[in-house]
Amino acid sequence: MTLAQQYRQEGLERGLERGRQEDVIEALEIRFGDVPEDLKRAVFAVSEEAELRQLLRAAIQVDSVEKFNEFL
Repeated sequence: MTLAQQYRQEGLERGLERGRQEDVIEALEIRFGDVPEDLKRAVFAVSEEAELRQLLRAAIQVDSVEKFNEFL
């Protein structure tokens, strides 16, 4: 793989990661309204795909933002 291909792949992966992070936050906003900035920062700190999937599921299923915070 060339250096350009590596950069392209890394950019694609980072874009997918960012999209998943934004999906988690959007799910929380749809369900609960405003999401605290510290919670948003905590979500954006997560980079593992499996963990982001779990967070999205939690955002859809929990009863409150406070309960979601327990998953972080």
